[in-house]
Amino acid sequence: MKKYIFTLLLPFLLLSCEDYLSIDSPSNFDNSYVYSNEGETFRALTAVYNPLTDIYGGRWITAFIPNTDVEFNVPGDVLSAKGDDFDCFQPQSLNTDLSGVMSAFYKAVNLANNVITGIEESEMFKNADKSVPSNLMQMYGEAKTLRAMIYLDLVRCWGDVPLMLKPSTADDEMYVEPVDRDTILTYMINDLISVEPTMMYAKDINYGAERANREFCQGLIALTALTRGGYSLRPNKDDPTDIGKMVRSEDWRDYYVIAEKYAGKVIDDGHHHLTMGFEEMWRMVCNWGTVTNDDFIFDIPLLKSSGGGEMCYYVGVPMDSGDTNPYGKSTGSYNLTTLYMLSFDEDDLRRDVTCVNYSYDAKLNQKGTTIGDNNLGRIKNGKYRRIWMESPLGSTTTKSTGVNVSYMRYADILTMYAEAANELNNGPTEKAKDALKEVRRRAFSPEKWGEKVDAYVEALSTKEEFFEAVANERKWEFGGENKRHYDLARWNTYGQVLVDFYKDAVEMGFNANFPNTHYLEWSNIPDNYYYRQVDNPDRPGTLMIEFVGLYKREKEPTEGKWTRMGFANGFIVQKTDADGNKLDGNDPANWEVCPTLKKCFRGYFTDQTIDMIDPKTDPVPYLMPFGHTFMSANPKIKNYYGFK
Repeated sequence: MKKYIFTLLLPFLLLSCEDYLSIDSPSNFDNSYVYSNEGETFRALTAVYNPLTDIYGGRWITAFIPNTDVEFNVPGDVLSAKGDDFDCFQPQSLNTDLSGVMSAFYKAVNLANNVITGIEESEMFKNADKSVPSNLMQMYGEAKTLRAMIYLDLVRCWGDVPLMLKPSTADDEMYVEPVDRDTILTYMINDLISVEPTMMYAKDINYGAERANREFCQGLIALTALTRGGYSLRPNKDDPTDIGKMVRSEDWRDYYVIAEKYAGKVIDDGHHHLTMGFEEMWRMVCNWGTVTNDDFIFDIPLLKSSGGGEMCYYVGVPMDSGDTNPYGKSTGSYNLTTLYMLSFDEDDLRRDVTCVNYSYDAKLNQKGTTIGDNNLGRIKNGKYRRIWMESPLGSTTTKSTGVNVSYMRYADILTMYAEAANELNNGPTEKAKDALKEVRRRAFSPEKWGEKVDAYVEALSTKEEFFEAVANERKWEFGGENKRHYDLARWNTYGQVLVDFYKDAVEMGFNANFPNTHYLEWSNIPDNYYYRQVDNPDRPGTLMIEFVGLYKREKEPTEGKWTRMGFANGFIVQKTDADGNKLDGNDPANWEVCPTLKKCFRGYFTDQTIDMIDPKTDPVPYLMPFGHTFMSANPKIKNYYGFK
């Protein structure tokens, strides 16, 4: 579907501030006029989306992503002077993006509050039937859904935050205390439950999945409930320098009941099914499309050449610009881990869509490879590829691609339902199994369903086994969509996953360098891999990369010319003496972890401190600090968790 959700705002977005304030913009109209008809009300509602495009299409993607076993960036050797060490859990409040993004969030909250209050005080609302779906009730619920989405992400990233439920006025108290996150999430859940019955499904509204629709409201209730019922890092109010501890509220089960119910409603309503292929769906995303009956539940809608828009630029497969390249430039700076790529079943169709180890030159030849940084990271997010665009943006284009940010998919709904039902019933129900099977059917070709779908799921007999399967499925399904750190936090498995990642990488490295004596369970992990350029049958006249040994250990090819690249053998490195000379490499004692492993999680542990932590009790400091500017504007805002 072509996107025009912000079309009514474009005249204002393209004008200077002075011109904007001198014309009859929605903000200058009296509320009695703005909310006197549905057209003007929708015009006001679209304004709520504008700051969200800048957030979710910008720094939310390029900066605020802590490292996991999936998403992964390599920090510098020392603490950043910009305070932007988000990847290794050492951000600082001096970072300017923190206050900028927080201010944009609250701008969107205030715009949503304006719409909510404007509708509530309107004659249309007084005369409306509030028991059935209608355009007006959809817009009312839409504003509340967007507000709830914002508060969910504020809580997931900052913890306790100020709660604003009314439009700001000159008479308001300027200094607002943060509100406990449980209070905020409970309010939002109840608020959404109250409006959900009168909202409209994506298939019944203009712009479909690019607006906060009824099934997204249902899914957001489930996601917010799982977050409310999950673990969260709580501050030590008596000692702001303390990291805090992971806590789950005593009433958590009540919220899993809500999650099961509302994720189940989306399934039972029957408007969505995973019928499109996984690659087919992402190709549609890269071509600015959505549908209302498949995986798309809600996308953050973006405009081409306007505002944020890092998909197929920062996020995606790298591509050089040039006169012979009509697609434009992509930096592909967003990275995934090589261990994530190796975790997929060899028959899983999602692996080669999600994980890419090459880039494109200006002549559209694939060139290799992108793996680097001691071979642990720099796998590129293949879900976003300019090469898939059927209408290229132009040779000089860069960011602001207009490609949407996927916020929630039907696969999300299915796995959330499976998780909640399994937890509540002390094991998987038949419906929970069916939900997991639907996700896996799309991941494998039909001839593999008997083994990789039916037998796989039916073998999961205990609650623990099924939970682990759901957790893994979410990892494989949503890689590069920035969901992993939220999941790990609410499950309270973040620390254990990072420790396992580190120790597994070290063991793989020793096996790669000492294959006959060390950690033989990793003998299938690639020690090296090999690649070469060959003719690309899908794009005649260009070259593609062919790999051997990228996914499992194989011998070096003897026919043809291949380039050899290190893999797991780079996870550990030889020690050196005082003069920088390498010690005897035949002695395993003369090897140590690679520089990347020493620093990639340094705000939680390093190679020197990993044995001093207990991942079951020592929390990962995954939250972010309030920015200096934001705190200076409100002295009641204070940082905890040991943030500077």
